[in-house]
Amino acid sequence: MAILTAQMLVGHGRADRGGIEPTHYLFLAENGRRAWILAPENISGGEAKFKKIIWLPTEEDLLEDGLLMIAIHVLNDQEVMAAAGRCFRNPDLTALQLLKQVPPAARQQLYSLCQGVKFHTKIVLTIFEGSGLIPQLPRLAKYSVDVDVCRPKYSQYFTHAAAGLVIRGSLEEID
Repeated sequence: MAILTAQMLVGHGRADRGGIEPTHYLFLAENGRRAWILAPENISGGEAKFKKIIWLPTEEDLLEDGLLMIAIHVLNDQEVMAAAGRCFRNPDLTALQLLKQVPPAARQQLYSLCQGVKFHTKIVLTIFEGSGLIPQLPRLAKYSVDVDVCRPKYSQYFTHAAAGLVIRGSLEEID
């Protein structure tokens, strides 16, 4: 079972009302082998447009790998897709091991292209404690994207190591 350390909701936002109408979901699993898992929105009961897509990202560029996945599979950005087709050793863009299949210089070129993409979607990025995305968050400033970043302000959980309930944060401080 994968341990999810982050999730991205991708969809349509309304600046005047907040929230998001999701069209896609990305989940980051980080136990053992890292993986970005892209799933279509189908909570309304409709037929999914595609099956889930899994990329094995790089450790140092987890955030960029997820945003690149969005540019290719959600936005269908033609410039990024064409460059990816030239860079990737595997022409199947639905199952990639980025560290093994994409040379570092090619990945950097794709990230640079992706930074120039106007993301016409909103992203809500929820990051749990221990995620490798935490130190990479400042990189979001390089992208033209509407984004809300959510981090826990309060956690309550039972742990055997502490022999009881652990509480971090305060419910009173949540506004």
